[in-house]
Amino acid sequence: MTSHLSGNTHHIYFALFFGLSRRYALVFFLLQCINVAILAQDSTPPTIISPSRDTSFACMETDLTSKLSTWYNQGGFAEATDDSGIAVTYVGHITLDSALTVFEMSSDTLCGNTKSVSIVFYAVDGSGNQSLPMKARFFTIDDVSPTINVVPNVSHSCVQGIRDTLINWIKNKGGYIATDACSEPIRWTRFLYSISQNNISIQSGSGLIDSGPYPMIPDSICDWRLNINFFALDDCGNEVRTPGTTTFSVHDDIAPVFIFSPEDTVVDCHNIPIPSIQIQDYCDRSPQIAFSTSSTQDQDTLSCGHYNYTLIRTWVVSDACNNSVTHQQTLTVIDTIPPKVESNVDQNMSCSAYDSLKTQSLISVNDFCGQSIVTFNDSLIFEGCISQYKRTYFVSDACDNRDTIFQNLYINNNQKPIIITDARDLAISCENSLVIQDSLVSWIENKGYSEANEVCDPISYFIASHGTYDIEDESTYPGLLPTTFPSNACPSDLLGYLASLQLDVVYHDTCGNASATSAIIGIVDTIQPTIIECSEDMVLFADAQNCSKIISLPVPKATDNCVDEESPIIRTNRVLMTSNNPGNQESIINEATIKIGPISPNSSILSDGVVNIKLVNLDIDDATEFFNILDEDGTILGTTPTGIGQCASADIQVILNKDKLTQWQEDGFITLKFVPNIVLDNPILSINDICNGSFIETSLMYEVEVTNAIEKWYTIDEGGLIAIASGDDSISINLSAGNHEIKFGFSDCALNTSYCITSIEIRDTIAPKILCHDVEEVFVAPDSCSKQVVIPLDIEVMESCGGNVSYDAISPLSKEAALITFQFNAATDKHEARSKQLIFNNVFAMKHMSNDVLLEIYFNGNNYSTDAYFEIYGPGGYFIGNTNPGTTTNECDLSISTFYIPAALFNTWIVNKQVTLAAVPHKSNNQVFIYPCSPLRDICPDIR
Repeated sequence: MTSHLSGNTHHIYFALFFGLSRRYALVFFLLQCINVAILAQDSTPPTIISPSRDTSFACMETDLTSKLSTWYNQGGFAEATDDSGIAVTYVGHITLDSALTVFEMSSDTLCGNTKSVSIVFYAVDGSGNQSLPMKARFFTIDDVSPTINVVPNVSHSCVQGIRDTLINWIKNKGGYIATDACSEPIRWTRFLYSISQNNISIQSGSGLIDSGPYPMIPDSICDWRLNINFFALDDCGNEVRTPGTTTFSVHDDIAPVFIFSPEDTVVDCHNIPIPSIQIQDYCDRSPQIAFSTSSTQDQDTLSCGHYNYTLIRTWVVSDACNNSVTHQQTLTVIDTIPPKVESNVDQNMSCSAYDSLKTQSLISVNDFCGQSIVTFNDSLIFEGCISQYKRTYFVSDACDNRDTIFQNLYINNNQKPIIITDARDLAISCENSLVIQDSLVSWIENKGYSEANEVCDPISYFIASHGTYDIEDESTYPGLLPTTFPSNACPSDLLGYLASLQLDVVYHDTCGNASATSAIIGIVDTIQPTIIECSEDMVLFADAQNCSKIISLPVPKATDNCVDEESPIIRTNRVLMTSNNPGNQESIINEATIKIGPISPNSSILSDGVVNIKLVNLDIDDATEFFNILDEDGTILGTTPTGIGQCASADIQVILNKDKLTQWQEDGFITLKFVPNIVLDNPILSINDICNGSFIETSLMYEVEVTNAIEKWYTIDEGGLIAIASGDDSISINLSAGNHEIKFGFSDCALNTSYCITSIEIRDTIAPKILCHDVEEVFVAPDSCSKQVVIPLDIEVMESCGGNVSYDAISPLSKEAALITFQFNAATDKHEARSKQLIFNNVFAMKHMSNDVLLEIYFNGNNYSTDAYFEIYGPGGYFIGNTNPGTTTNECDLSISTFYIPAALFNTWIVNKQVTLAAVPHKSNNQVFIYPCSPLRDICPDIR
């Protein structure tokens, strides 16, 4: 530092701060200059030739204080010169004593017992000029690893806790002890190991001495050796490694150990414990177990020795090194417990179930060891519709352990008779009138040809009309049984039947159990009426005034095989007379039976019957020669009159009561018997068979209700049905010019229909009249011989048979064709209506007119529901509209729906003079709501 000083006194202060140690405070040095008299000035500092240098010694070096003092006093072995030629001196930033103190105290913060002090040196000349600072350190170092002792190798057998022994040996560093001249304590850190068998490594790894991971004991190795190195560090980081020859050897000469082994014991035969042991081997994780048993058990399961015996179990356990151990257990098995009843509750059952269970045990028995022997007997406590039995069970086992069990059985007679053959439907042709009543009687006598089996009690039966009894209420038995078909019932509720009965055959027992089978017995008619005298085709000429013709057309006659078409009914029959010895004067004529008929069993008789009887060519000239006339009940209606001459004829009339006549008609015939009067002592006084060709002829006449007779109707050009009143012999119709078809229809009450068609042509013979324009005079110009004239073409033509033409037709034409048919829907358990096709024939296009076409739909059926309607569609799926619902809540009602179709659209629908419409039942959720009006019919009234 250079300073220029004036003559006055100056003070210069130097404040220096050094960082000596992190453990000591700063030391403050103050140098104060005092007043001196400056006579001459040297301002050049010394020159550094060799700066102060660091100096170190080993930490175990001795006499460090003198070495530090020498180093300090020589400025850290620095070299410096000064131009004054005076030797320089060296000073440090701290004193030597302070440096010695810092050096000694630094061992507290440095590794081991190493020490250090740093000094800032200056070279100072005689004038006090200082060189630049030179920093150097005096310290000791520790670069020598710790030293370790020599330890012996160890060897162990594979005993319990061998791994713990190995881990503790590692944690104890194998017995190694490390020392260090400069550092205490020594820190052991980690280890490296290798396990080998026969000098072949089978496992290696490393770990921390205090926490691992530690080596695993090799599995199933009989002899193995672990070579290990331990590592230790002194405080200054000098590491030492133990020799690799340090070994931990294990030899497996220890047998496996039973951790759990069962003891000898006495056990029940049902409670034999499962063989179970627990073993452990310290060097073999999966020792081999050989298990064997021996037993004194008798193989016969019916012998008690099968359940009382001795069972010896033997376990031999060996490890991989052939070290083995054996354990044996003896079990004494006994059977002293009787069978146990698992389920013993009172039983309720039907009588049929009891019949099948009479020989079966109804309790659940479990013998703890083997087969149970169960026997039982039943004793009746109470007998009735609910009977009670007490059942006693005796249970035992092979070792004669016994128990007795009681159980109550309640037998319910609550099962219905089993119908094995249902009653048969019976359809009797109306033409077989002779067998109608007999067939019904036979059906009843044979229980409808059904069969039933009793279940618990004997059964009886009755036959009744369906609905005249309640099968659940015995007080309504036996219902009502009609023995004849109902009269005046045509048509029946069932389609195709003239008369029908729904009869049930009911089988029942004394406890009110009943089953029924039902059948339909009816008189059927499948033959159409026979048409007589159908009018021939004709050609007529139209009247000049109105171009039409009014004609009277006779109604064809029709007869039917099953119904009465007119009243009164007249039926005639005769029988030839016979005897045992024809021609003999004393051979009395045989009794004669006459069946008068056939008579419709469905006719409603309105009057008494009159029978005209003719006796022809019979020996009836004496007062004793007569017949007694007997009716079907055996009542004498009268006697026949006598005649004139030996072979005479005579007439007589008898009256049959209306009520009896109605009763007798059920079999289709009225039967009369003619029993000759017999004079026992003088047979010649009786009617003798002496006249050739003798016979009796009867003629029965009575009035009937003809409302169920043949229904008559006709159509004109396939138009609507026009009814013909009963008794009308002809129809009067007005036909326009053209070709016409008159179709007569005759339907019996079974809806069998016959048709008769007459074609009539009404010819137009009057020509049209042309009304011409008035004569018009035309003049040509003087200079021309011609002139163009406009002649109007609106010539008026008058045609008496022309004019507007209308179309009016109904589809379907016949009543039976209009009927709605149904199909059964299993999902809804209902019969649902099918779609209907409506076809109109001979349709012509509408020209020169724009009026709408009127379509009316007549729906007579089950239509009272808001969902019960038809959707009407035209060609191409064109939706026309829905039919209206009925106006009442009747089961079947008539609804009329009106629709208007544009003429232009209608014209596009015409194909080959035909227009086809469709009536589709409305569906909701795939269900149709139009059902039959009666559950017994699969058709309903019509839609047109």
